[in-house]
Amino acid sequence: MDQTRRFLKIALTAIILFGCEARPELEAVQLGNSTYVVPSSHIITTISADPNRFIRIQPPNAAFSLVHDSRTMGKKDASGAPVLFSLNEGSTPGIEHVRLGARQITCRKASSPNQGCGLYLRHGGVEWVVLIPESRLGEAETFAAEAARLLDRFKQD
Repeated sequence: MDQTRRFLKIALTAIILFGCEARPELEAVQLGNSTYVVPSSHIITTISADPNRFIRIQPPNAAFSLVHDSRTMGKKDASGAPVLFSLNEGSTPGIEHVRLGARQITCRKASSPNQGCGLYLRHGGVEWVVLIPESRLGEAETFAAEAARLLDRFKQD
């Protein structure tokens, strides 16, 4: 029983000391020569370990996510398609490339049904991946336009 009390006391102290730190309402993320100021509530993950940068943004009530992963940017897969975060980074089976108008979309059948497809988006000199539901491929241009408008709002000149 003493060990349980000791553990609870340590856990409670840690929560009080570290868990109550308020996250800033906005976070500035430097990507190349561009700075994006994003509401903290939209950020799922951000990692800045020079020279690599990673950020995943999930706007509330949006059916898409935005990802910038400097490790994969500019790379191509075996088919010559851009490498898109979590979809075609390795030799994963079930990869399909679909062309809708001028857009190339990559889907991975084993991926999440909510965001199993993605498209490449260049915004302000920064490469982004827009992850979208496979069931809504026909709306890829709409998602790309929404993502670009969102990034326009976040980008600081």
